[in-house]
Amino acid sequence: MMMANHQRMRLFQLALVFSFVPFIPVWGIEGARREIYKSVGDVELALHVFQPKDHEPSDRRPAALFFFGGSWNAGTPEQFAPHARYLASRGMVAMVADYRTASRHKTTPFECVKDAKSAMRWLRSHADKLGIDANRIAAGGGSAGGHLAAATATINDFNEAGDDLSVTAVPNALLLFNPVYDNGPTGYGNKRVEEYWKAFSPMHNIRKGMPPAIVFVGTKDTLITVATAKDFQAKMRAVGSQSELFLYEGQAHGFFNEGKSPRHYYETVTQTDKFLVALGYLEGAPTLDPPVFACVEDTEAKAMLVSYGNRPLARFEYALDTSTPERRLETYKPFLHVYDKAGKKVITKGAGGQFTHHRGIFLGFSRTKIGENRYDLWHMKEGVQAHQRFTDVSGDAGQGGFVAEIAWQDNAGKPLLREKRHLSFSIPPEGAYGLIEMKSELMAVAGDAHMGGDPEHAGAQFRPANDVVKAETRYTFHTEGIDPKKDLDLPWVGESFRLESGKPKFSVVILNHPDNPTGTKFSAYRDYGRFGAFPDFKISMEETATLRYRWIIGQGDMLDKSVIDDALKAFAGR
Repeated sequence: MMMANHQRMRLFQLALVFSFVPFIPVWGIEGARREIYKSVGDVELALHVFQPKDHEPSDRRPAALFFFGGSWNAGTPEQFAPHARYLASRGMVAMVADYRTASRHKTTPFECVKDAKSAMRWLRSHADKLGIDANRIAAGGGSAGGHLAAATATINDFNEAGDDLSVTAVPNALLLFNPVYDNGPTGYGNKRVEEYWKAFSPMHNIRKGMPPAIVFVGTKDTLITVATAKDFQAKMRAVGSQSELFLYEGQAHGFFNEGKSPRHYYETVTQTDKFLVALGYLEGAPTLDPPVFACVEDTEAKAMLVSYGNRPLARFEYALDTSTPERRLETYKPFLHVYDKAGKKVITKGAGGQFTHHRGIFLGFSRTKIGENRYDLWHMKEGVQAHQRFTDVSGDAGQGGFVAEIAWQDNAGKPLLREKRHLSFSIPPEGAYGLIEMKSELMAVAGDAHMGGDPEHAGAQFRPANDVVKAETRYTFHTEGIDPKKDLDLPWVGESFRLESGKPKFSVVILNHPDNPTGTKFSAYRDYGRFGAFPDFKISMEETATLRYRWIIGQGDMLDKSVIDDALKAFAGR
């Protein structure tokens, strides 16, 4: 069973106290059987074996062995556990391997290769015990793990003393996810293996008889370029070996991981399945279900949770508690939190901190006039936005969403406006990980309404988390020479920001639908990152005004303008 988090923490604390004892975690992965394939001193290295439900020791099933990435420095076998579980469900015996890394064992990349080759030899020599076919073993991995898989097929040197070299370490197929298989002078990691790079680099040791390979690379990968991937494919085909290459537009290194992008995990695993079917390792069509959008209400936390696949995407906070001034301040209007690409933490601001009224993706107007009365429904001085109910909750492979019915009311509870806030989530443009649309239908119910304010204190806004690095906040416009304090009705505005020094940047773009009120002003110049659109408009009694905006959420540099322009055309229905 997987070690509990508190147990791991206790072991880590003991390792710090007794610093002369190295901290070597003993991995356990749910659903897998642990097999020791190699011992080096006090270090035991294991394969974690996932078996089909109907597997028998007498079977001769095809097998797959995966190596995790991490620059030969770090990483865990859990990285490819989702891949292994899936292939086991399809009838293969699938494994993930641990191997020595610099962070845990103070080793070099050469020991990583030795361990990978030892694992392949152990696997082949124990084929009868494992119920696998020794002549149908695929090796796979990502990044440095992809290098190790490719190295088992290409590298003659770097064998562990004591290994039985009569047992070949060469796999029968390669499953490579952005592999750093070029370690030459212009490739990855050359300085760490400089003296022996010619014997270490798979790209430079391709020879006749290479096993068939499938390779997945993002076009924005800076560690393995598209040119490198195409070069590998050409060299493989030149020696008569099958080599398939799948390029993913706008994707960076590691894009294929389930936690980073459920969609690309699904696509790459599906292609891997088809590749294995073509080799005769699997039969039938892939059975992996595509990721879906899901919206699930947590009534205790007063939130609607939005996910895509297994990754949290957003969280709509709707609590309202006026029992104390402090609680009222924390809950006087609903808003949408947005998560990072991995779904591990929110990148938007909640209550508290600088300008407590700034909260995620939100809507408000500081100078609202209803009949002859004026209300600040931005700082919520004369009223609150009270969530009433959810309707039309839905989710499938292409889109998910819900409608939040919200009463904008004065402090006595009298309704001023009724809002239907449609929030939908769909597949983003390449290079982004989130696409969020808000359509707000505002009905005046207490008299003619004038929704006013200024770009700083009204409209549909996005606010990054409070720890934004102000010196690094940047704004991007659709063309050069834009002055957001003067120019009106901008089609879109982009913002890039960083939440911690040295951590990844985020990019957010707001798209302005052409049917929105004209004369819209944009706030897009504050270093703390609150930016968005302020339309000034009127609503007649019992009439409805509609506002529509989309936000494109990315992790990394700002998207190309052409990508944003295409997204705007799709939004506008052009």
